[in-house]
Amino acid sequence: MWTEIEIDSRRFFLQADQDVDQVKSMIEAAVAAAPTFVTFHGIEQTISVLVQPTTRVVISHDHYTRVEPDDSPPHSPYEDWGL
Repeated sequence: MWTEIEIDSRRFFLQADQDVDQVKSMIEAAVAAAPTFVTFHGIEQTISVLVQPTTRVVISHDHYTRVEPDDSPPHSPYEDWGL
């Protein structure tokens, strides 16, 4: 599962071990106070964002299912014609 956070149209993917509920709580606390930096960990980066009441935040979870690639040779629709 991937968690993506979008802050004012900038997208970041959170590390798998990042506590999403903790990030949400930090953002909620920052919005209730004066503009405050919120720091979280993305993939290969640490992000600090100045959050204020007008900051737009979207958090989404991608529950992907891994599909193994089909390595079989392509099927021709004309194989069965016996030409």
